[in-house]
Amino acid sequence: MTPAASEAGPLFEYAIEPLPPSPLGRRWRWELWEEGGALLAAGWSFSERSAGRAVHVAAARRVYERLGLGVVPAAVARAAESARVRALLRRRPVAVPASVRS
Repeated sequence: MTPAASEAGPLFEYAIEPLPPSPLGRRWRWELWEEGGALLAAGWSFSERSAGRAVHVAAARRVYERLGLGVVPAAVARAAESARVRALLRRRPVAVPASVRS
């Protein structure tokens, strides 16, 4: 059974999607959402792995802010690697356009 948001901390949803090819090369767009639907952070990275890391860092930063702690980059980087932060993340369902469904 998954702990409630009040027990484990806030729950977040994220999305990582490839962007169309560009002169910069292959890129991945990432988004971090609050469980209620508010967009907290977004950006893009050159690899899917670095996009996932960016999602973890953004979630860790938000947890620190919610706890009223000062955001220290080194602490946020360590927290981003923790299983506790990863447990708060859920992949956001990707909407499939109607033209693709038929």
